[in-house]
Amino acid sequence: DWSSDVCSSDLPEGFEQLEFSEQLQSLQTRAEVVTDRLLVVEMSTTNGSAGFELFQSLNARGLPLNVLDLLKVWMLSVFAEHPRVDGGRAVGQVLDQLGSIEVERQMEFFSDFYSARTGLQLPPRKIEGSNAFATLARRNVFHDPHLAGADPEMLLVERIDHEVALMGRWLPSWVRLRRIDTSGPRRPPQFDQATHDGWMANRLELLLGAHRHQAGYPLLMAAADATREQPGVFVWFVHVLERFFFRYKVICGGTERKIVVAYHYLIKDIEKKGTVEQPTVRQVLTELLEDAAPNDRFRQMLTTKLDYSVQSARFRIKYFFEMLDEYAYVKKPMHRQGVLDLAKWQIEHIVPQNPESGDPRLPEHVVHRLGNLRSEEHTSEPPVTL
Repeated sequence: DWSSDVCSSDLPEGFEQLEFSEQLQSLQTRAEVVTDRLLVVEMSTTNGSAGFELFQSLNARGLPLNVLDLLKVWMLSVFAEHPRVDGGRAVGQVLDQLGSIEVERQMEFFSDFYSARTGLQLPPRKIEGSNAFATLARRNVFHDPHLAGADPEMLLVERIDHEVALMGRWLPSWVRLRRIDTSGPRRPPQFDQATHDGWMANRLELLLGAHRHQAGYPLLMAAADATREQPGVFVWFVHVLERFFFRYKVICGGTERKIVVAYHYLIKDIEKKGTVEQPTVRQVLTELLEDAAPNDRFRQMLTTKLDYSVQSARFRIKYFFEMLDEYAYVKKPMHRQGVLDLAKWQIEHIVPQNPESGDPRLPEHVVHRLGNLRSEEHTSEPPVTL
């Protein structure tokens, strides 16, 4: 079979379904393009690094390169100056893997990776400026000694190997956590068969989907990678992070900047110790709560943020009741199995929602507050009632 020598990924879509004569015609057309219509210009440079810089400059007039394209060109120029056994093949494979997802998603992933490795967040406008972003990544992630402010003691080739390998390990978790494949659960794939895997997916869906905890992705990627052989630790970590974020941010409005700083500290601690240290996590998150969400403020803000008369607060009320049910059970947490869908939960009033004037059972100003509400889940089983 003459076509067996041709890599299937190099063939046009639908090629194998063509008649033999049509396959020949298709290949002949492509051969003519290469031999007769393709213009090849040879340009010599003084060294390999200059050659890659020239390619980048010329390409600026064609299809724009994103930050990963620019970094790949730069890495190849580094490898040209520092020959290696595999020729940078392992690095290229990871970058090709990243190239298999949409460009916008590539930017999102690398932005989260950049935040995880540096503790810095990029404003949206920086993501659009690929050259500026690539320069920041070379300085702050890869510690390129040719850029001002980079660590001159770092071995550049080894740093590139380390960081790109980390990107390759983190990418599958990020794809799941970000729900790039919407048919799968929002759960790192290494935990698919773990104990409480369904509960884990439910809590991550609430934390990342319902509450939109954007700053959580870098920390969760690092934690999932470090605990891949310790699923129970990751389950505990999700449990603690969800409770913290609801109190600190959703109810008490704590600042995102302090979250990013604290999470980066935890990421560095995870990298140093090779796992998630529970005492460290408790200490760091407790300090944030004491600063912005102490008990008195949390109680006060609950009565403000969980007012039934405010339409936008009703999801938070259902979440709060479900959370109480989950964590006030004799086992903490309950690890509720199955898909959790708060859309199936309904908020009920204990005494009339619209009491007649003078009804002594409950003052009108607290009718729509927590003291007069309960939540039920509509299933075929008896409802869960608080």
